[in-house]
Amino acid sequence: MKILSFLYYYLKSMRLYYGFVTLSAGWVGIVLYPGIVSRGSYVLLSVILFSCWGVNQIINDYFNLEEDKINAPGRPMACGKLNVRGAMTISVGCIIGILVYSMWKNPIACVPIAAGVLANIYYSKTKNILLFAFSISCCAWFAYGVLGGRVDAFFTANHGQNAILFLGLLGCNALMTFFTYFKDVQGDKSVGKRTPQVIFGNEPMRKAGLVLGLLPLGVAVLVYLCTGWHVALGVWLAGSILSALTGFLFYRPHSIQNDYFYLKYNFAACCALQAGLVAWVNPLAGSWLALGCALGVLSIFSGGYTHADE
Repeated sequence: MKILSFLYYYLKSMRLYYGFVTLSAGWVGIVLYPGIVSRGSYVLLSVILFSCWGVNQIINDYFNLEEDKINAPGRPMACGKLNVRGAMTISVGCIIGILVYSMWKNPIACVPIAAGVLANIYYSKTKNILLFAFSISCCAWFAYGVLGGRVDAFFTANHGQNAILFLGLLGCNALMTFFTYFKDVQGDKSVGKRTPQVIFGNEPMRKAGLVLGLLPLGVAVLVYLCTGWHVALGVWLAGSILSALTGFLFYRPHSIQNDYFYLKYNFAACCALQAGLVAWVNPLAGSWLALGCALGVLSIFSGGYTHADE
């Protein structure tokens, strides 16, 4: 029973709805890889991409214990229900396993892993939006590298298209991260972390969020005017609608509890927008990815995480 209890709280601490964010980000690297990818590699890499956020989330919670005791006292690690040493051992072991797999497939793929983990650790100390956006975006860089691509080629190949898509990933994740800060103002302020919501206050940032939520729609219009219609724009528009909905919900008067509950639309928007980037290269893969990830986020979030302190 103790083992089952530990596994339950470990999986809950992973916040499984986040797995769809790293999965959709990583698929950008998969579709950009120019070589042949076996079915087994697709499956194994998707499992790694889905689980990597949760594995890192355990480490993130460990470094955020003090503010979590204020912001999210019900989280398993913060309230003592999850054995810290055991959880850290599993997460570190998973990271080592991914590193070993990467060394076997293409040793240079360890570079984006190290970059993503370090960015995540520094994010835990500073809550810098761009650090977290970069950490998640490294999933695409990792996927490209572990399949056999050169680390530098991920940014330079396809006449700059790869670099543009990576910038798109950064933008998607920066926007997603911005909306997660509203529920954490009290705890962040108590430990000296200077998020935009701490510096300027929640109310001005809600107004900013209303505008920021519309940015993906503006990007869609700009791309359409420059390139014409593309299937990827349809996928991106789905994410844009969810993004605009997120901005509106965070803007209108509501309780702090709803700041947490509305995040499900924020995460679903991020997944759909990232799938739109995938669809730019592979329309079919991007379309199915958007549908699966958005539904996965909404169902898992609503079914298993109903309180902000979880």
